[in-house]
Amino acid sequence: MSHSKVKASAVALVSMVIMAASTVAACGSSRHEVKTLAEEPDTWHHRGIWTEKQGDRTLLLVVGSSGNASLDRSSAMEAAEQVARERLAIYLGSTVQAFRERLARRRELAVQRIDEDKAGGAELTSQNDSGGRTIAERTVRGLEFANSHLEEDSDTLFVLGRLDLENFKKTLLSDKALSEAERNMVAKNAAEIRAEMDAALDEARQSKP
Repeated sequence: MSHSKVKASAVALVSMVIMAASTVAACGSSRHEVKTLAEEPDTWHHRGIWTEKQGDRTLLLVVGSSGNASLDRSSAMEAAEQVARERLAIYLGSTVQAFRERLARRRELAVQRIDEDKAGGAELTSQNDSGGRTIAERTVRGLEFANSHLEEDSDTLFVLGRLDLENFKKTLLSDKALSEAERNMVAKNAAEIRAEMDAALDEARQSKP
């Protein structure tokens, strides 16, 4: 065999090896692809409420549970979903109240009428509670359930609900449950108000509903 033929054969062999290695690497990466949170019950079924970034969305995730699931799976599912909705409603209501209280403090500093605002504190709290419940109840209707998991040892059924956090923020920032003064403050200070919203979410999460 001539030197040129040997060289050509060697080059072809090297090319085949490289192609085979690339194929194996590709197969290997697909076999070890990390599963999503919803596919891994052990990562979520004993949690409460938390946020998670998935792609370009930020999701608010909530877990509900119901015991004696083996007696009636359908009823247990309904009960667990209701627990998740109630837990989310409490959290969102607390978030709205914390957010509005932050708006009130900003307004106090802006208009320098702290004493007058303190005198109306009881009315403001009542308005906050009512507005928070209204927004929370509407938002909870959009809760989607991504997965369920039966823990056989305890006969407990867990469900995982999810809500688009950005949609909730947009709803709150434009909601008619806010007063006209609050909506004006939001419109004039959009970036700062969104920071207050994030802080309110963190504050409400500390209560661990």
